Amino acid sequence: MVKSGCCVELGFKKSFLQCAPRLLLFSGLALSACGTSPQTSETKYAHYESMQLLGSPIARLEAMKMGYEVDFSSLDVCVENGRSDLTDQEALAEVKLVYAMWLKESGSYDENAWRKLSFANKSKCNPEDNSNSAVVIFSDGTSGGQDISKFNEPKISCERRNGSVSCKGTSLIMGFGGPGWITPYYYSPEKWIRLAKKAPSTTVFSPYVQWTSLKKDVMRSEDISDSVKNKVTREYDSLVADQSPAKLFAFAKLLEDQKILIGKDAGFQTAFQRFFDGTADEEETSFTPNVGVFHVLLHEVGHQFGMGHADNPQPDDVTGYAAGNEASASRNANGQWVTDKASMAYALTYTYLTADDKAGIKSVGKTIRDQLTNKK
Repeated sequence: MVKSGCCVELGFKKSFLQCAPRLLLFSGLALSACGTSPQTSETKYAHYESMQLLGSPIARLEAMKMGYEVDFSSLDVCVENGRSDLTDQEALAEVKLVYAMWLKESGSYDENAWRKLSFANKSKCNPEDNSNSAVVIFSDGTSGGQDISKFNEPKISCERRNGSVSCKGTSLIMGFGGPGWITPYYYSPEKWIRLAKKAPSTTVFSPYVQWTSLKKDVMRSEDISDSVKNKVTREYDSLVADQSPAKLFAFAKLLEDQKILIGKDAGFQTAFQRFFDGTADEEETSFTPNVGVFHVLLHEVGHQFGMGHADNPQPDDVTGYAAGNEASASRNANGQWVTDKASMAYALTYTYLTADDKAGIKSVGKTIRDQLTNKK
């Protein structure tokens, strides 16, 4: 946070989702590997501290609702479908779905708030263009302002020894995201005069991945029954055709009711099969992962809203324990509450918000509303 005269510029925080093929998952700003944590049945969560939360979509919506003087009248989400096999309408539907899911559980959703959101496909979305409130970029590596140096081209190394074949892949950063900047102006720090947009909330996906739709991801899953596949794909097509709030929330409920977990990398499997069918004793080559984007989108837009890594929070993250006997809950070495039972963790590829996710985003919403109320 940089203070300048009567203006406080709030830096935005970016978090990364990194994984190895076959979804061996890693996380953290330092990109360090992490494992799962001991668990209880109670809900735990992590989110950013209060000043960083002011860059989230919730803060913009609440500031307008509370009558703050602001230099924005809507929350405009720019969607760049640069590298995916989703149609533009599918990309819009999936982005709207994750926004609706997080917003509803934050306590800030109502019909008026939703009407202030607009989602538009554009050929290019610039993360440095503050005319947007948020950007979601399926990156091809060419958009202005993208820091694609964070992403790496994945490689697969295979060997054939004594009749057996083994392959391993390099780790892969799948995407990053975080809240934007909002600058409060004041005569006295205790009371804010107005809020000005500084930078949009951002989610950028790796240009080295071929992203696929939730529908295709469900259809190729070996762990979902045919009857559930048929129901999900039928309702998905209906959602793409009619992206109303009622359809969004009904589809979100379907995903949660069915407890759908997905995210298999078809690209890694293809590269493995190609080596298996060949004659070489060893080989290292680049390959293109083919991954369903939805579980990554849910996670990264969670960062836009201010959620941290539930299983590996940063030292300045706020963590909480939602219910029950605190003495029985899990803490890390810094004394923070941790869980892997969340879309904001990496143990499983959730397509729905878990109880831990919901507890966290409720805390985010309350923190933002309390701060804006106190500064009014």
